[in-house]
Amino acid sequence: MVFLLIADSFFPHTNSAAILIEDLVHEFEKKRIYTVLIIPNNSIFKKTTVTFQEKGLILRVRSFNSKSHNALFRAFSEMINPFFIILAIQLNKIFYYDGIIWYSPSIFFGVVIRFLKFRKNVKSYLILRDIFPQWAFDIKVLNKSFVYYLFKFFENFQYNFADKIGIQSVSNLDYFKKNYPIHLNKIEVLENWMHQRDSVKTIINLSKSKLKGKFIFVYAGNFGKSQKIEQLLNLASVFEEHKTIGFLFIGSGSEFEKIKETILSNSFSNVLMLDAIPSQELISVYKQCDIGLITLNFDHSTHNIPGKFISYLLSGLPVVAIVNQGNDLIKIINKNNLGIAFSLQEKNFFKKNILQFISSFNKDQLAVKCINFAKKNYSPEKAAIQIINFFK
Repeated sequence: MVFLLIADSFFPHTNSAAILIEDLVHEFEKKRIYTVLIIPNNSIFKKTTVTFQEKGLILRVRSFNSKSHNALFRAFSEMINPFFIILAIQLNKIFYYDGIIWYSPSIFFGVVIRFLKFRKNVKSYLILRDIFPQWAFDIKVLNKSFVYYLFKFFENFQYNFADKIGIQSVSNLDYFKKNYPIHLNKIEVLENWMHQRDSVKTIINLSKSKLKGKFIFVYAGNFGKSQKIEQLLNLASVFEEHKTIGFLFIGSGSEFEKIKETILSNSFSNVLMLDAIPSQELISVYKQCDIGLITLNFDHSTHNIPGKFISYLLSGLPVVAIVNQGNDLIKIINKNNLGIAFSLQEKNFFKKNILQFISSFNKDQLAVKCINFAKKNYSPEKAAIQIINFFK
């Protein structure tokens, strides 16, 4: 079988989307699936570059920067890039494929899928992760203006050309029941996935930092409005009087500098903040920490299972999660004793429950439990088999 796979991130990027797609392609290779991966890329000079792999090829297409922090330019780029992809497919004479898979976000690849299905009537699978523009409306990044309804048009447009839609959380079924009941028969839950990776030596040595000797909570990833990073600062302020507890924040994003300035201006003695590092080095950092942190904006009406959750578990870190009400993470973490998760915003609740969890903390036992749970429930093999079975 030959799969045409379209996404907006891949190696050497280290974001969640890039890691998911990389692991999925490797799993397809193991199962003798030939993959033609198409990636928009703003850093190449030729119209396209082709890289051949053992069981597939990667077609990188020159495009605009869809990862820009400028929201207007990012939206423009994401709307225009699909047309560069269509042109690249024509120029490179990509005619043979048994199935189409695409990853969203972006919501604008529906244009490409329509073109591909017009050329050849094959089935298509949408890997739907963030539900946009709903999450942006929830956290007041967008209001119900012309732009919002334009994005809704493109959202529904891509659903129209999907034969199957893989959502990452059971709770998101409610969104489709309310907004797109016509597509309900296409929906299935496709859990996120991730390979366990080997660690790479890092220059970060927490035993030589202000966190030396402390019980360390780590947050690594995107610092954006969707994450409501202020909750991490609230957590750090609550525990500032506990001299044996420290917090490590690593990452990048639209809110990164703002949070960094807040930490400096308030002289947090228990917080160390570092710029983003390669994902392989993160594993070495995780080994120096005790608990992974997840925070999501309480205003979200849709739900997701962040990639960092799986990376924490695979590194043997239990998780403290502060998330929106009804999020599946609350049930997953608390039911399986993988840490503690809640949606309440009351500071004393944070403190009481987290201190209680720490008091019975057995790092080695929890590490084994977390790793085994992640391997069983979030394996790339499981995701690949589910997608392949759909096409078969």
